[in-house]
Amino acid sequence: MKITQLFAKDVFRNIETVIKADDDEHILDEVFEYVVTNEISDKIKDFFSDYKNSKSANGVWISGFFGSGKSHLLKIMSYVLQNKEYDGYNLGEVFAEKIEDDAMLKADINASTKIPSESILFNIDQQAQITSKQEEDALLNVFYKVFYDHLGYFGAQKHVAEFEMWLDSEKIYKEFQEEFEKDNGEAWHKARRKYFSPKVKKSLGQVLAHLLGDVPEKYTHIIDTLRKDNNASVVDFCEKVNDYLKTKARGFRLNFFVDEVGQYIADNSKLMLNLQTIAETLATKTKGNSWIFVTSQEDMDKIIGEVNKSQQNDFSKIQARFYYKVPLTSANVDEVIEKRFNAFQGKHASVGERSMLGVFQQVIKKLKDKDETGLVSFDMLFEGIRSSIKGELQNAITLAEKNFIRVNLKEHDDKTKLALSLLENQTYIQRNGDLFEFLTDDEKDIEREIKETDIDDAKLTELFKSILFDEIIRDNRIKYLANKQDYEYTSKIDGVTLGREKELNVEISDYERVDFYKSQTMGYATLMMMVLPNNENVSTANKDNVKRILFEKGSQNTARRLTLVKVLSRMLAESDVYMNGMKVQVAGISDGKTKLVNAFQLLVQQAYPNLKMLGDIVFTEDTIKGIIRSQQDDLFGTDDSTISPAESEVLNIIQRRKKQSDRTSLSDLKDYFGKRPNGWYQNAIWSIIAKLYKRGKIELRQDTNLLNDDAAINAFLNNRLYSNTIIEPQVDFDPKQVKDLIKAYRDFADEASPAKEAKDVALAFKDKIAQSSIWVNQLLTHTRDYPFLEELSKVSEYLEKLGRKEYAYFLISLKEFEDNLLDYKEDIIDPIKRFWNGEQKKIFDSIRTFLAGDQSNLQYVDGDEMETLSKLINSNKPYKGDLIKNAKAAKESLSKKVLHKIEEEREISSQAIEKAMNPKYITKEWLR
Repeated sequence: MKITQLFAKDVFRNIETVIKADDDEHILDEVFEYVVTNEISDKIKDFFSDYKNSKSANGVWISGFFGSGKSHLLKIMSYVLQNKEYDGYNLGEVFAEKIEDDAMLKADINASTKIPSESILFNIDQQAQITSKQEEDALLNVFYKVFYDHLGYFGAQKHVAEFEMWLDSEKIYKEFQEEFEKDNGEAWHKARRKYFSPKVKKSLGQVLAHLLGDVPEKYTHIIDTLRKDNNASVVDFCEKVNDYLKTKARGFRLNFFVDEVGQYIADNSKLMLNLQTIAETLATKTKGNSWIFVTSQEDMDKIIGEVNKSQQNDFSKIQARFYYKVPLTSANVDEVIEKRFNAFQGKHASVGERSMLGVFQQVIKKLKDKDETGLVSFDMLFEGIRSSIKGELQNAITLAEKNFIRVNLKEHDDKTKLALSLLENQTYIQRNGDLFEFLTDDEKDIEREIKETDIDDAKLTELFKSILFDEIIRDNRIKYLANKQDYEYTSKIDGVTLGREKELNVEISDYERVDFYKSQTMGYATLMMMVLPNNENVSTANKDNVKRILFEKGSQNTARRLTLVKVLSRMLAESDVYMNGMKVQVAGISDGKTKLVNAFQLLVQQAYPNLKMLGDIVFTEDTIKGIIRSQQDDLFGTDDSTISPAESEVLNIIQRRKKQSDRTSLSDLKDYFGKRPNGWYQNAIWSIIAKLYKRGKIELRQDTNLLNDDAAINAFLNNRLYSNTIIEPQVDFDPKQVKDLIKAYRDFADEASPAKEAKDVALAFKDKIAQSSIWVNQLLTHTRDYPFLEELSKVSEYLEKLGRKEYAYFLISLKEFEDNLLDYKEDIIDPIKRFWNGEQKKIFDSIRTFLAGDQSNLQYVDGDEMETLSKLINSNKPYKGDLIKNAKAAKESLSKKVLHKIEEEREISSQAIEKAMNPKYITKEWLR
């Protein structure tokens, strides 16, 4: 029997050795080819058992080494749960038939395929091209993209997709696409990629105006508005998923299948937290109807480099959120083959690993004509992975192939031993037990350079910087525990500044020069020096271990570096700390970073003595809002003695700059008080300024406009407004000025002033004038029917002129306008207001209507009533004197006369008719 006949299927068929999430051309083949091993059966039991019922757990974590089949399993499960039909086959049912020895699992799989669902399968790194991995919402943005893509929207641009979703919600998306193509000449699904072009914007505005009404300009920039108003959040995403589920049948599932998520998030704690939050929120918002399936490498160190303890802990926490774990191994025949080729893994393997399945198929093809006794030699297997071997190793193998000739192996063996001894003596190779390690040309050059060349100072500093500051300390800002705020610092090593200069400085050194440290820190309150203890194995001098780390690569060097990290962390914990010319005592700590953090507390206290002015309060944005929105008159008091030292300090700076004619903005105060000797953080500075604002000590303006409370809060919380928000000390007013304005307010408004403080009284007065101006202008719109209202024009002009004045004008210049204002009120405003709001207007309207009606009967009435009525209507002050009263009486009198005259005429007419109808009055002429 030929070896090819041993296999149930054709060994020459195409077998995809690498499974790709976005490859949907071989779906049916992948499902049919998939082998459900006993290991996989055992590890998917719990999931399929629970999937039938919506539980709070909605996460599946599939892990494994390269070639373990995790991506394949992920893809297969996406097909199975959706149970799509391909070429007459339901993929879920095909998969279930592969379960032969476990009836319960098979039944659970079949039950799961009956649950209506859709699958979104994607490779996270491939889809993440739309965003930078360093962005905080990078992972969330990918989920938005694939979700919108699944719905048929343009997921690559979230704001465009949300625009399309809005069109769908308005039931006009399809019609919009048709109309857009007619107007633009290009299909919407192509044009949306360049939504920013003027042509696309113009067509978009035209089409929406046609579909929704209004002018095109209203819709031209609608997508730009959506982009600016980006409201991406985990909650928003999950609610959109849930909204989509509500459009489906009850119990419908939408599942996300994310390939290679482990290596994408492993070195970024924010991305880890993002994934955790998305999984948890989907579970709660959709009530378990949206699952997340992910794959991850088992050995993360190999993928992203050495993983520190913190990263391991964070990664473990994320895995814990995924209740169902499916760890895959290679516990079958191919595991033996992989171990056989361990020499070509890791250090010498190329970036992409070759599936052993492909190698196995290639060997079988070569043995197609042999029977089952044919042996597979090592060289056959090697040929299968030759392309996976790195170039430097292939060179040696290729050279050996060319040099191999028929030789006496015994003689060759003796010569080889002699040569090895010679090479070892001349340091071309090194012995490791019974093994010899050959040094390549590059390695020999490095060895020679290590022995003969001093290390460049810059490289040495960079090495210690990467270990001390990047790996041990890890943070470029440290929290000051008293106020919970982070402070940036400049990192230095042996006097060399690393990165940008900050106000605080932390320098690490190992020079044995105590006097130097004292002199360097004397009078330099922002400098802290940490002196490492002497260690013969670790020094900034040219030690071989340090040299090798700089020059070598590989696993041995990794071990050296790990040792150096541990040693330096311990040395940092044992270091001496110098500040302000003295050695300071810091509590003994075994951890280097903790020692630095504790010492940093002393540095902050020394550098920023005015921090104590803030007290123990931790100021937040809520603190700022609470101060400004407070309506309690006694919250602060008005006595200057109640002002805190911090408030006095800020007020003094504002007043000093005002005297110097310097413009003072929020940015100016932030820069000034953020530095030594204050070191105040932003929310603290804003809170202090807010207190001064509420005390009435300062004013906030933007473009000469005085800010109210809401505008002030917006100015503090919007960093784009800092440079444009100007602070000025409030003018002190004479109490008599305030008292006089309060009286004027009562005289003008006919009510008591709602405020007592100078500024508040003036603003209330100004507001009352504005209200009166609005009322007057509204009345002026009725001058056509009431011509006498034209007299209000001069009042309107005067009120508008007053309304443009600054609030201080009303306090300082009251005498300039008070008499005129009150005269207008007494002579014009109040009489017209009484007329307009009382019975006078009703009487006036009735007379105007009476005169505008049929006057044919009035010519038969005698009297001067018409003259009285006309006098009222034509008067420029009908509300004055007895005009209304007299006109009302005249109208009533005239009405009675008209009615009386009508009765007389009716009586005369009746008598005439009666006489005419009497026979005795009929004449012969009438009969003719």
